[in-house]
Amino acid sequence: MSKNNRSSRELAACIQVRTFSKRIKKKALQKILGKTLLEHCYERLKKIVSNEYPIFILTSDHSSDKEIVNLCREKNYKYFKGSKNNVISRYNKFLISNNYKNILRATCDNIFINVNSCKKIIAKHLKYNLDYSTNHYSGLPKGSGVDIFKSNVVKIINRSVNNLDEKEHINKFILKNKNRFNTYFYKSRKKSKFNLSIDKYEDLKNIKLNFKSIDKKF
Repeated sequence: MSKNNRSSRELAACIQVRTFSKRIKKKALQKILGKTLLEHCYERLKKIVSNEYPIFILTSDHSSDKEIVNLCREKNYKYFKGSKNNVISRYNKFLISNNYKNILRATCDNIFINVNSCKKIIAKHLKYNLDYSTNHYSGLPKGSGVDIFKSNVVKIINRSVNNLDEKEHINKFILKNKNRFNTYFYKSRKKSKFNLSIDKYEDLKNIKLNFKSIDKKF
């Protein structure tokens, strides 16, 4: 087996996405400069993992997400379908079907993932065989972070959580039980108050108006 094939099994980058959104209708399919948010997120993630690690779109098997699947087919994105609301189950089933040692979790409403810090946490996570690494809560702008989980940690979370909130927000179990896991929390030298996450129509409107300058700056 070649070195590239070995490294590709070390990690899969996953974009978590569904069309349902309480605040923005079909958020993932909203367009900025002719591209959907999903496409922007994919392209930013590609800058981080290049061709070293594969990117998968993790969506649901609900009929409401057929448009996501169709977009993936159109763009030739790898995708996996699982539970709509039980997100940790979706990741667990992905890992059962695809034998990766670690997964990187990104979300489609965060299209300005911080490239440099993500490359650093990937390197550290793999070098030290960590359970969980993140650049969320780091001082970087909101909406520029990712999480990395060791595959067996995903399985532990899947077995352990019972409430819907922890099934949907899959890092909460780790944050509540840090002493059980070998973790790394990246810290930025500068603290930013910028919000780059697209949670409301106001966020979407602002990013549409300022996309090029934001993309250049971050």
